[in-house]
Amino acid sequence: PDDPELAVRLPSAIAGFFSVLVTYFFGKRLFGKTAGFISGLALLTSFHFLYYSRLGMLDVTCTFFVLASLYFYHLGMSALSARRKYMNYALSGLFFGLAVLTKGVIGLFPLIIIILYQATTIAYELVKWRRLPKTFKGSMYGLALTLFTSLIVFLPWHLKMYQLYGNEFVGAYLGYHVVERATMEVEDKTAPLFWYVTVLKVSMRLWFIALLPAIVFGLYSVLKRTGDRRNLWFVAVWAFAVFILLSVAKSKLVWYIMPIYPALAIIVGYFYSSALSFADRKLSALKFVTSFQIKAVAIYVTVCVSLLYLVQTKELVYTSDLTGPQAKLIKLKDQTYGLSQKLYSDRVEFPLLLFYTKGPFVATDFMPLREVLGQADKDRVGLVFITKERRFKKLSQEFPNIKRIASEKEWYLGELTVL
Repeated sequence: PDDPELAVRLPSAIAGFFSVLVTYFFGKRLFGKTAGFISGLALLTSFHFLYYSRLGMLDVTCTFFVLASLYFYHLGMSALSARRKYMNYALSGLFFGLAVLTKGVIGLFPLIIIILYQATTIAYELVKWRRLPKTFKGSMYGLALTLFTSLIVFLPWHLKMYQLYGNEFVGAYLGYHVVERATMEVEDKTAPLFWYVTVLKVSMRLWFIALLPAIVFGLYSVLKRTGDRRNLWFVAVWAFAVFILLSVAKSKLVWYIMPIYPALAIIVGYFYSSALSFADRKLSALKFVTSFQIKAVAIYVTVCVSLLYLVQTKELVYTSDLTGPQAKLIKLKDQTYGLSQKLYSDRVEFPLLLFYTKGPFVATDFMPLREVLGQADKDRVGLVFITKERRFKKLSQEFPNIKRIASEKEWYLGELTVL
C-alpha cells in the first residue's frame, strides 16, 4: 500500500472506535443512558486504551471482539423470542471466534467469563432455592450455540496449522505462548502479583479515583440484592476474571490487561449514574433546580474535566514518532538505489527493517559495520548504510570516501563510494 503505517494502524483504530460505541450501548442497556454515556467517555479517555488504539495493537482489536461477544451473549440471555436469542448467541460465537483468531488464548476470555457467570448464578440459585433456575436449560443451549459458532470460525485455521506443522505448531502455540508465558518468566516480562493495579492507575488516571468507590458500591449493590444485581454481577465477573487470571500469570505486559477496560468503564458509569440519581433526589427536593438541569450540568462538567485533562497530558497518548527518521531513510534507500542494493543498518530495530524495505538488509552494530566498510573499501565495492550522526562522523574520518546521502534528525543515510 502507499501508506503502510495507516494500513497497520487502521484496524486497531477502528476497533477502538467501535469498542467505545459498544461500551456505550452495553452500559446503556445494563444501567441506563447516563451510565452508558459515562462508560463510553471513561473508555475513550483511558490513556492506554487510546494510546494502543492509535498504535496498531492487536490487543485492542481482540478487546473489541471480546466486548462484542459478551454484549451479544447478554442480549441473547434477555431476548424474548427464540429467534432473537439464537441470533444473538450465534453473533456472540462469531466474535468469540474472531477474538481467538486475533490473540490466541486471550481470545478465550468470553468463554471463561460466560462459564463463570453461569456457574456462579446456578450455584446461588441452588443454595438459595435448592433447585436449578428456570433459565438453566436455555442458558446451556445458548452456551452450546455460542461455542459451536466460535468453533466454526477459529477451528479451521488451527487444524490447517497443525496439518502443516504438526507438533511444532502445538509446542510453539500452546507450549510457549500459553503454558510458558503463564508459568514462567518469559523474555524478562515478569512483574509483581498486583502490578496491574499500578497499570490501571496510570491508564485510567482521573477515572481510577472514581473506580475505587465504584467497585465498593458495586459489590454492596450485589450483596443488597438490588434490581441491578444480575447485571452488576455479570460485569464484576468479567472484570475480576481478566484481572485475576492475568495477575497470576508470570509474564506480564501493559497491553495484556486491555480486555478489562470496557468492564471497568461500565462499573464507573454505573457508580456515576447512581451517585447522580442520589444527588438529583436530594437537590430536586429543594425546588430551585430541575432534574434535567442537575444532570446536564453534572455531565457537562464531567466531559469538560476529562477532555481538558486529556489535552493537558496529551504527550502521554500522542507521543512523538520515535522511528520516523529511520523509516524515512529506509524508504529513501529503496527509492534511490533500488531493491537489489543491500542496506547495512547500525542499531535500527529489526522489525522496522522488515516492514519498510523490500530489499536485502543486514542489521548490525558500529564495530561490525566498521569492519564491513573496511573490507568494502579494500575490495573497492560500494556500500549503503544507516547510522547515527555521531557514528557517521567517526566513520568518515577513517573512510574519506563516505558521503552523506540524506539525514533525518540524528540519523544519516550514507554511501561508501568507489574511488
